Amino acid sequence: MRSTPSRLIVALASTTAAILAFPASAQAAPGWQSYTYTSKWHCSQASSDTSIAAISVCVVVNGQATQAVVTVTNKRSSTIQIEAPTLTLYSVGQPLSTVSCNFSYLTANQTTACFGPTFQRTCSQNAQSWAKVNYSLPDAAIWKVASGWSPTWNMCTVARSR
Repeated sequence: MRSTPSRLIVALASTTAAILAFPASAQAAPGWQSYTYTSKWHCSQASSDTSIAAISVCVVVNGQATQAVVTVTNKRSSTIQIEAPTLTLYSVGQPLSTVSCNFSYLTANQTTACFGPTFQRTCSQNAQSWAKVNYSLPDAAIWKVASGWSPTWNMCTVARSR
């Protein structure tokens, strides 16, 4: 029979291995954060009021994992305020998740993103994101609204066919 310290070491080792083998999904909602764009991101062309902000809706597909992302770039030389009350991930035309990205300030020329939760889908399915973003100058009484769709992307697809 093993001693209690030996059992504890085995239990800790097993827990650590499980955490390393199955890391948590990438998820940042409701907060905005910096990001690194990769070839796994499939984004709409930025829609914007060219004097204030550029907004792009993306679906990230990495094999069978997918998530919705919305990015905002401040195009001004001063701070703007942003929020995304709706960021939805769809698969096969059905919503999988809807999150809200909190109110935040975005400094001059800064870019940020809000991520929805990651989902696993089979290779035969597709994924697409939709987002609504509110933005304005600080203390402005009127908010501007941008909304749009990401491209639809098939799970497990590596390159876009043209």
